[in-house]
Amino acid sequence: MTIGVVGLGSIGQRHIRNLVDLRGTRHPIVAYAPTPGVVYDRRALIGGQLVDFVKAYGIARCETESDLFAYRPDVLLVCTPTSHHVEWAHKGLDHGCHLLIEKPLAHRLTDGLYSLDRWDKTRHLHVGYQLRYHPQLWAIRQMIRQGRFGRILSADLVWHEYLPETHPWEDYRTRYAATQSLGGGVLACYSHEFDYATILFGVPDQVIASPQIGDEVLMLETDVETAVTVSWRYDQAPVCERVFFDLSFAHREPVRHLVLHGTRCSVLWDLLTNTVTTSEYSRMTWDDAGKQSRPIEQIEVSPMDRNQLFVLEIEAFVQHCESNVEPDLEYAALDDGITVCEELEAMHQSLLTGEAIEMEVISGSA
Repeated sequence: MTIGVVGLGSIGQRHIRNLVDLRGTRHPIVAYAPTPGVVYDRRALIGGQLVDFVKAYGIARCETESDLFAYRPDVLLVCTPTSHHVEWAHKGLDHGCHLLIEKPLAHRLTDGLYSLDRWDKTRHLHVGYQLRYHPQLWAIRQMIRQGRFGRILSADLVWHEYLPETHPWEDYRTRYAATQSLGGGVLACYSHEFDYATILFGVPDQVIASPQIGDEVLMLETDVETAVTVSWRYDQAPVCERVFFDLSFAHREPVRHLVLHGTRCSVLWDLLTNTVTTSEYSRMTWDDAGKQSRPIEQIEVSPMDRNQLFVLEIEAFVQHCESNVEPDLEYAALDDGITVCEELEAMHQSLLTGEAIEMEVISGSA
């Protein structure tokens, strides 16, 4: 099985690195990188080393599409900027490839997005939401389904990073994340949170998004939304009535967590420390001074470092393509990717209009 990779940026290199570590030379890898010149290993650049990535990993490199498809790849990993995902997905379909498309599927709704369902069903299409391979996510969903929280009053999802420091080897202002025409912006880049919120709580009925304004945001010098507050509302028999997101490229202190507040207990999932902590209200106590306390319990679920999630993702995808047997975990399929794109469209419309957007309007216009 020959594996084609479109794009040798950070995520394309990560997938190749993991494939070589997992499979060695079992599967020939050919990469499409049209810009002339040496492609340096992004990981080595952090240490100030200039390492030719193509030579270091023994892969073939093409600078034209015709040369790429002359290798007749069975699998295509689409690792381009977001604005080119749909275009390359269709090229892969035209050549009979299995597809792993990086998230999100698209940064805007287009006819090409919905016509991706034309693929031959003997081929497989995955979307790169690797957080789905995190056992702590499914442990929390199981707690919700068991009624552990009682009635869930609210959920808060926070992801803060400082964009200039996420890829220290390059000028952040030239990255796709900071460029509107390439599909950047904090909503698209952090769409993992919308995918896992949908797993836990379902598709919202209404969304409201508003920009966060501050000196740090203004100083980033980008043409994309860099810090946004989002609210999802649910109407009919909701798992959770309101879900709130606080997403930022502008905060210097990294934070990434989920907090669920229920009538019986709360939970904190810290994705940076890989911990799930619960607090049971029924076990609350008070001391003689009237100060309250309640026991904090850490749930024993296997921690997972970030690259392990990518390893599990690529291994599940390759095994699916080789065996034609569905993976055990709920990978992100085409419909899941389209759902997140519709949520993103609603949030972008809300940012532009300052109004709440009904999801049925977005999905109904498809």
